[in-house]
Amino acid sequence: MPVFSARRSLLPALLLPALLSACGGGTPAPSAPAHTTPAPPQAVLGSYVWYPGTDRAASAEELEVLRLTNAARARGATCGATETQLAKTYGPQPALTWNDQLAHAARNHAQDMAARDYFAHVTPEGVRPADRVTLAGYEWRATGENIAAGYPDPAAVVDGWLTSPGHCHNLMNPVYRELGVGFFQDSDSAYTGGAYWGQTFGTR
Repeated sequence: MPVFSARRSLLPALLLPALLSACGGGTPAPSAPAHTTPAPPQAVLGSYVWYPGTDRAASAEELEVLRLTNAARARGATCGATETQLAKTYGPQPALTWNDQLAHAARNHAQDMAARDYFAHVTPEGVRPADRVTLAGYEWRATGENIAAGYPDPAAVVDGWLTSPGHCHNLMNPVYRELGVGFFQDSDSAYTGGAYWGQTFGTR
């Protein structure tokens, strides 16, 4: 059964709202209340595990997510209201360009969730999306993350994100200029098809 989640950080000085959606047959449940998480201790950041091969070249599935994301941004979209955002109609937005560092962060998190059987933006040790982006070497001014599990292909997961208000706002956000996508397949996963997806957005 597909599940997905979005998290956003617009600027370092702003709060980091989290939109955690429950499993709902491909349709998002209402988002959990926004909250912030404290920065993990430096020792935790220093022990963050990078899985071998997560710095590989982009896969066909990942590049298709980029293409479909840019197609959606080119069309424009209406994103519904969340607990922290009003509904908004976005006109056409500039295309996002691929970034390998953002992809490394997205891909590693997708594999980590599969390997350790959790589904969240924050790792069990407290490593947050912005922390992963920084650890990957990306010097960001704005960053955000969408995650999903159980969607069978790029079209399904991008459609799922677009029909979920919080994820839609992330995907259409004009602040973002670059994107990395992570895809990891785990046949032992409890999620249908064992597919884990991540979008990591950034602006330098």
